[in-house]
Amino acid sequence: NSYLYEAAEHALSRMEGDKPYVQTGFVQRGIGFGWRLNDMGADLTEIRRYFELMPVSLGVAVLTADSEILLARNKAREDNPATAHENRSYKVSLQEKPRAIAIEVLKARGVAVTEIDTGQPIEQARAALVGFAAARAAQSPPLGYSDQVEILSPPPWWG
Repeated sequence: NSYLYEAAEHALSRMEGDKPYVQTGFVQRGIGFGWRLNDMGADLTEIRRYFELMPVSLGVAVLTADSEILLARNKAREDNPATAHENRSYKVSLQEKPRAIAIEVLKARGVAVTEIDTGQPIEQARAALVGFAAARAAQSPPLGYSDQVEILSPPPWWG
């Protein structure tokens, strides 16, 4: 049984040129809403609508690891004074269902999703991420910086 690595969802997008870039905003934020709802005992189906409506990128890479690894990594943060305040072990189980919902909804929307096991050697995991990003970027024409495109025309008085 593999659990999704906490705070590591990476939505892939493309800038002008041949290099993709990685941003972690929308999926991570939705899962943040989800674990908090889960912690309160609220209905997690509430976050489905968020993932149905959020802007999507070319793909989402989700890093995974066994829960024991996640708990150990979080506990180890306490050993370093710079990260001692960052033990987020309590989130590991709370994020499991929100992440599953995110992945389910995004796949249903046709978003490419890959899961990369962070228990493997770092170079293998990096190669998988870079390969996924390159493949996704190659399948879509550049839309401009940060995939921002004009949706509405400016009013005539802005001329």
